[in-house]
Amino acid sequence: MAMDIYELIPSGYSILLTGPEGSGKTCFSLQWILKGSNAGKHGIYVTFDEQPNALRRRSEQMGWDLQDLEDVGLFTLIDGFYPRIGIKSKEINTTRPDVDYVVDSITSLLIPTRTVSSKSKEGVEGQTIKQRTALIRMSEFLKNQGVTVIFTEVETTNDHPQLEQFLVDGVIELGLVKTDEGLKRRLLIKKMRDKEHSMQYTDFSITEGQGITLK
Repeated sequence: MAMDIYELIPSGYSILLTGPEGSGKTCFSLQWILKGSNAGKHGIYVTFDEQPNALRRRSEQMGWDLQDLEDVGLFTLIDGFYPRIGIKSKEINTTRPDVDYVVDSITSLLIPTRTVSSKSKEGVEGQTIKQRTALIRMSEFLKNQGVTVIFTEVETTNDHPQLEQFLVDGVIELGLVKTDEGLKRRLLIKKMRDKEHSMQYTDFSITEGQGITLK
């Protein structure tokens, strides 16, 4: 019997969802948070990598209507994209307790913005430290509130700063594997604090109207 991705994450846990570009992190996060919203739990999605309306359009292509859930107060899309580059957001947000939370992605949050001169090493390092400290405080605050949260992170081979895995309760890795037929998607639960879990890779697919299906 196929698993449901919502069942992978225990309530109140903080999860790091990591993987390369195109591995399905945003799709996983949206599907997970919308599952809770459709069950009556308020979902908050903070987007740093994508414009809010672009994310809404992408969701529509998957058959998920974010606007309907926003209109009834079960889903809030928080714009971190425009403020991060110094532009005032047009989004109007309200929040409430009892939420699922997604921050997509912390990779963008940890990389210094262009407002810091690339010639100033101290300026870049200083901003990175401040952003990392803010992220750690956010993680601890949400954890203390009993909120279930997913932080997405782009897996890189360079020296971009990343979130220390000991700060979260669980780590889920999404991957792309080359086969004779092309690329295959797979998932691995690398860590789930105080919970027994499979240490085997699980294949999955992404289809319009269904999203992620674990095999």
